[in-house]
Amino acid sequence: MKELARRFMKTDWVQNKIKEPVIREILEEWTIDSLRRTLKPEGKQRFDEFFNDIRAGKRVALSDYIEMFLGYDFKSEIKGVENLEYLYDQPILVVANHTNMGPMRGEWQHATISYYVKQATGKEIRWLHGHDPTTTQDLLREKMHKSINSIPVRDPDPFRLARYLIPAIKNEDSMGLFPEGDGSKYLRKGLPEAGRLIALFSRKDINIISCSSMYQDETFFLTFDSLDKEKIKILQCNDTERDRVGEAIVDYAMAKTAKHLPSNRRGSYKKNFEEIISQFESPEIQLV
Repeated sequence: MKELARRFMKTDWVQNKIKEPVIREILEEWTIDSLRRTLKPEGKQRFDEFFNDIRAGKRVALSDYIEMFLGYDFKSEIKGVENLEYLYDQPILVVANHTNMGPMRGEWQHATISYYVKQATGKEIRWLHGHDPTTTQDLLREKMHKSINSIPVRDPDPFRLARYLIPAIKNEDSMGLFPEGDGSKYLRKGLPEAGRLIALFSRKDINIISCSSMYQDETFFLTFDSLDKEKIKILQCNDTERDRVGEAIVDYAMAKTAKHLPSNRRGSYKKNFEEIISQFESPEIQLV
């Protein structure tokens, strides 16, 4: 059913219809209300403030809106913060699995991860924000992009990413990335282009942190771990092996994420995550 809905949203007829102001406004309201209904009563006022600020075009910090999730347990199951604390005031790249479980259909991750990263490092995360015309949430993409200062990826304009990413790296901004692209209950294969982005950050000597995210029994689970950026540097992205290199690096990042998830959530990396980590962090790393 979900796939049929996505195909319907992608049709030219629908894409043309949602450009009409009245239709677009109705769908925006429906999307916001459907997200709001997933929250506890304690957090709905802060949620309303968040989207009012977005609509007003105000610049917001996602970490400031952690109160949207009042009523949930998001303190007792946060682990690995020590892997962030030694990087205080340094730029980092957070690589997280993209769950679709929990409040706001998994979008709780943005604010929750941002909150703990800022608490530990003093830096707000700028999220690399994808483009997907097959979901109604994409209607809010441009407004969100301007307000939360995100960086557009998978955009129809192939040069837009570079226009935002290069200045962000020069400015030593911290950033966040979901290598799978789409959200899922179980880990999916990471995209090779995400691996190439991770390689770029490592070559800029930016520390890479994995974040394993899960929601269960009204509790948010986050575990932060470090990736070996020096080993990532060894696999240089060249023209002849770009896809293989990208795939190897993103598999390493996703395997580190799988390490801290229960077996039934590891998905595509359930059987080989330990082998991937061992091979990647061995003294003599090479493409296989």
